[in-house]
Amino acid sequence: MKIFPAIDIKDKKCVRLIKGDFSQKTEYQMSPVEQATQFIDKGFKNLHIVDLDGALAGETVNLDIIKEIVSKFDFKVEVGGGVRDFDSIQEYADIGVDKVILGSAAIKDKTFLKKACKKFPKKIALGLDAKDGKLLLSGWKESSGISTLDFLTEVNDYGISRLIFTDINKNPFELIDSKSQEMVVVLTAENELFNTNPELFKNKIKNIFEPLIDFNRVSASVMGKKYYLSATKEERARFIEVFKISLLDTYAETLAQWGDAEIITDFSYDEKKNKIVSVKQELMTTNNIYPIIYKLREYKNGTYKIVNIIINGINLGQTFHNQFQALAVEKNENISSIISEWKSDAFIDG
Repeated sequence: MKIFPAIDIKDKKCVRLIKGDFSQKTEYQMSPVEQATQFIDKGFKNLHIVDLDGALAGETVNLDIIKEIVSKFDFKVEVGGGVRDFDSIQEYADIGVDKVILGSAAIKDKTFLKKACKKFPKKIALGLDAKDGKLLLSGWKESSGISTLDFLTEVNDYGISRLIFTDINKNPFELIDSKSQEMVVVLTAENELFNTNPELFKNKIKNIFEPLIDFNRVSASVMGKKYYLSATKEERARFIEVFKISLLDTYAETLAQWGDAEIITDFSYDEKKNKIVSVKQELMTTNNIYPIIYKLREYKNGTYKIVNIIINGINLGQTFHNQFQALAVEKNENISSIISEWKSDAFIDG
């Protein structure tokens, strides 16, 4: 099996996007060249690079960085992002790129794909993203309406040298594992940042996991049925916001304490109970192994969201629920006062 670690380049930085959304971007401190150095030091032989600036501009924006990586390291490099003409393919071929990835341009123009395969034999890879069996265009933002299998059948004899396929409707195990590995990059490469700039460090962790959590459902569970039903719409909204910050802060601070780590996901499937799936992991540090369990709920559109996290035996959902109930007694069941107190506990100004 060949493993291709990935470097996505935006504004000359290593970044990670959530489902191709440029507004949901995590930036990493290491430069693309520094990141490539880490990959080569860990023994990787292949490298996947996406020029996100190129994808937006439709041309090879970060050619200089990619050229430096290709010339400096002994990688088999595949590159995609904004490759829409023969000149761009030639530029990458000239600097020693092993495979050039065609994506949206190939879907929109199969003739271009066929001619590219003929003009650059064994050089063209096909990058396809799909949702619900239909191919997506322009960084997952637009559905082509084209069946993935129908398209692959049509281009099967073109001479494509490699297929890179992403189904954005990941199962819960792949979803949690992929985001956890992004988190490992932060924990390993930027752990010192927690001491020098803890808010920036926590934000990097939050940016990875915040989109995965169903804060509406979790907040309602923390409040409990009695207080959730008695709260006004405005009070519920206020609590969701303060609770979101307290949960993400707790999660990020807990992980930061463990520093350099490796995360192993258990892909064995337990029977789903009430639409809830448990994804189990082990976070391995130099001295200890910490179990983590994510509880995810499946929704009608086939997506999954986290509804609880159990870290090293501590059930965060239950812990926060108990905190809310204790505050309810202390504040004579005044919802507004409970939220205000929670606000101060979560270190929120205003």
